[in-house]
Amino acid sequence: MVRNLVIDITKKPTQNIPPTNEIVEEAITELNVDELLDKLFEKDERGEVITPSRIAKMLEEKAFEIYKEYEKQVREAYLSARYSREKLEQSFQQARFSRGGKTFEVIFTKLLDRFGIRYEHDRMIKIYGYITEGEKPDFIIPSVRTFLNDPSSAILITVKRKVRERWREAVGEAQILRNKFGDKINFWFVGFDEEFTVYSAIAMLDNGIDRVYVIDGRYDSLIEELKRISDPNFNEDKYIQKIRRFSDIFDDIIQFMNKHENKKREKQLTLV
Repeated sequence: MVRNLVIDITKKPTQNIPPTNEIVEEAITELNVDELLDKLFEKDERGEVITPSRIAKMLEEKAFEIYKEYEKQVREAYLSARYSREKLEQSFQQARFSRGGKTFEVIFTKLLDRFGIRYEHDRMIKIYGYITEGEKPDFIIPSVRTFLNDPSSAILITVKRKVRERWREAVGEAQILRNKFGDKINFWFVGFDEEFTVYSAIAMLDNGIDRVYVIDGRYDSLIEELKRISDPNFNEDKYIQKIRRFSDIFDDIIQFMNKHENKKREKQLTLV
């Protein structure tokens, strides 16, 4: 149940709508996500398996439902104050577009938190010492410091709600980072998009992306499309082993970090 907003019509309409982070938290509470996570990979009362991908989709849908309720409150207040309907709808349309990708990013953040995974979000990795700008993957696991000390012991992750042409940004970022830090970096791409194409998956894996994570509902059909490629020079196994379901990523991260923690301990014991 959404709360009643205190609306200030002297502001831009969309400034009255709560931030994406708050809306996602409301969705988490309404869906009782912590209870769902306790039942991961079990079947619910409808016989459907509870997966991280399904939880993320449910959160996305619930967050949009909550957002629309807040939007409705703001619309009614501004129309009552004789605000232009055309300008109002244009403002809402722009806000929905910009919030869409942000919502999934926040959902991914909340799931990392609930899986107990350490990360840093939107942190800069400098490429040139004399310039303050650099590359900014969405997530660095566990930290920038770990990455700079030993790039092979960290994971860089870019997440996209809609893949479309945006995967090319990730490829460019990965190539710049590889030129600076070498091929030992681990760069993963997450695309929560039912329209994820075979071309984008292959092109990413051929150009600096180590793993591609696909929304569960698209995974099987994407793999089947890869298997149907009949060119004798095409090595499907090379790609299939690097394409994973979205639901696998949290366990994959935990296993990766445990492996590197064990290596670190072994090294310390050797030095004693």
